[in-house]
Amino acid sequence: MKALISLYGYIRFLVIVVHNIYHVLSYLYLNWIVLLPLRLFASNLYNRIEVFLYNWCLYTVSSWSWLAGIYVYNCGAELPDARKNVDKNKPVKICIVGNHQCTGDVPLLMYKLSQNPDYIMMWIMSAEFKYSNFGPVSLTHEDYFLNQKSFVKGDLVKHCTGLSDQKKNCFILFPEGGFRYKRLLKNAEFATKNNLPQLNRTVWPRYGAFDELLDERIGITHIVDLTILYCDQENPITIFDIAKGIKPEPVYFLFRVYEITHDILDDESLNSDENESSKNDLSNGSASLPFVNISTGTATSLSQVYKIKRSKLNIEWLRNLWKEKEQIMNEFYTDKESFFKTYGPGRRVDLAISKIIAVHLFYISTFIIFVYCCIFLYNLIISQTR
Repeated sequence: MKALISLYGYIRFLVIVVHNIYHVLSYLYLNWIVLLPLRLFASNLYNRIEVFLYNWCLYTVSSWSWLAGIYVYNCGAELPDARKNVDKNKPVKICIVGNHQCTGDVPLLMYKLSQNPDYIMMWIMSAEFKYSNFGPVSLTHEDYFLNQKSFVKGDLVKHCTGLSDQKKNCFILFPEGGFRYKRLLKNAEFATKNNLPQLNRTVWPRYGAFDELLDERIGITHIVDLTILYCDQENPITIFDIAKGIKPEPVYFLFRVYEITHDILDDESLNSDENESSKNDLSNGSASLPFVNISTGTATSLSQVYKIKRSKLNIEWLRNLWKEKEQIMNEFYTDKESFFKTYGPGRRVDLAISKIIAVHLFYISTFIIFVYCCIFLYNLIISQTR
């Protein structure tokens, strides 16, 4: 039986390698050859098409988890509606900040965001991922590759304000700067040096990139705090587990949403809203959050959206957010019954099998055309050299 499971895992892994080949090459062929005239002369139309192509690639990545029985459950708040404006001239733009445990975090977050097609993503990731199989796609999509050693203040702001597609409205950042298991030792040393509490479930976040994303020229309207919870924190789901498909288990995403307000907002009205929110009970499988840290934000409604003054968004606010994240994770790993009673059982994120098939057929067809074009050009060049 173990041999069969192992064989299934390796076959599935090879199939996913093939998926990567025809998705990535087709995406690049379409963007850099077929759509090049639009890219040069009709950028708005090109950007709209590119977003669809990018999201379809992510849908396939999402399907690897879903088809393997690795389901994401959404706890806490829902993401703000990207189709609505904060005011008449200010569209919703969110910055997702999450804890980073392993290589499975990114494909699983892609899986979750596949249900929010109105969000046009920009990932802030380590520079080393530029050389991964998905690196050329991320470069084409104008994601930002962060080199911690050579990072220059203002570079991220310059990148975001210079995007060819200014409609990007979902910026994704893992402020911890690396995987938890790699940073625990340095995290302990950092905490001791700076008189901070020791964190075990998470590591202290870095502030530089987060601070730049808050620049008013970028226009972030909401901070979305994401806590990723695996069933076994010491053995989380990696990209290889997803590829092999032999570790079916749930993954829980707890979202907390903070709307950024101007400092003229009246403190008394915020405190009044907080008191009203604290009276809310568990309803329809979800609950209002049981606490609101004064330094972090104040609850304003049943939808679990908090309001936070822009002037309070500093390194202390981010650290307080991580302290609360540590408490949430401690509750999850020590008393799951209490956690689910507080936050609800979560809402499973599902995909459409028909769309998965359609996306594969589209990229396979494009790949076949690409191969025929390459063969035609090769034969043409050979015939000219004779």
